[in-house]
Amino acid sequence: MTIGLYLLPLALAAVKLPDQYNGLLEAGLAPVEKRLAAEPPADLKTLETLPGWRHFPSAILAAAVVRRVELATRIGDLLVRESEAGAYQARLDHHRDTYLWIEAYRLLEPKLDEPRRARWRRELERNISELAAECALRQDFPWYNSPYIRTSPNSPETNLSYAVGALSVPLQLQGGKGGLRPNEQEITFTLEAP
Repeated sequence: MTIGLYLLPLALAAVKLPDQYNGLLEAGLAPVEKRLAAEPPADLKTLETLPGWRHFPSAILAAAVVRRVELATRIGDLLVRESEAGAYQARLDHHRDTYLWIEAYRLLEPKLDEPRRARWRRELERNISELAAECALRQDFPWYNSPYIRTSPNSPETNLSYAVGALSVPLQLQGGKGGLRPNEQEITFTLEAP
């Protein structure tokens, strides 16, 4: 019985954690929402000029997690426009943002209307395919590659594998079904429906 009483505070703290976490996410989204309202046709270049806003697309996952569907959709639509224009891919570390975008897509897909879902899917697949092609060029490089390819193991080129590797496992789309299907003829990936 004594052991159970010692564990009680831990159990109570665990119950509070999701509320605290969601509270932090909500607090982080407040300035995002305010800035998007103040700069209506904002683009990533404008949004990411202020200190602390360098990885603006990461806000999409926070909005999706706390079920702020309208805000997440607005951010996702911005990412699609930027991706279609080529501005999204021109940014340093866009592969990391792609990972967060696809995680948000997993959460939001059932709530997206068909035209929006198709646009998001098309751009995500295109971005993932481009990342996969870049990774494939380095597939047989030694793991300790810094002296050989003149880049740090923590560089964008090497870290492309974070996004592609995470996306190569089945995407738990709509209840754990679906996933990425590699195209055998070329290095592209397709989001499979369940």
